[in-house]
Amino acid sequence: MNKGVRWSSLAAVKMYAIQNDCETNNKKIVLSRSIYPPMDRAVSRGIERLLGFSLGESNGDHEIAKDLHLKLAELTGESEFDLNSGFYKVGGGL
Repeated sequence: MNKGVRWSSLAAVKMYAIQNDCETNNKKIVLSRSIYPPMDRAVSRGIERLLGFSLGESNGDHEIAKDLHLKLAELTGESEFDLNSGFYKVGGGL
C-alpha cells in the first residue's frame, strides 16, 4: 500500500463496503453522527454549486456538511455515501 494514503481516506471506502454488505443481506446501517463523510474540494464545490453556499475546512463546516448529508439521506432514503459521491461528481471530481 502507498504510504502516502491517509487512513482517513480509506475509512469512507470501508464504511461504504460495510453498508453495501448490509444492504445485500437486507440489513440497514445508519451512519453514526460521530462519523464525518469525506470532504474535499470537489465535495465542497458540489455543495456550493447545488445549494449556493461554500464550506471550508473548519470543524464547524465539517459539522454542517455532516448534518447536511444526514438530513438529505433521511429525506431521500439514499445513503450518505451515495450523496457524498454525488456532491463529488457535481463538484468536478472524477
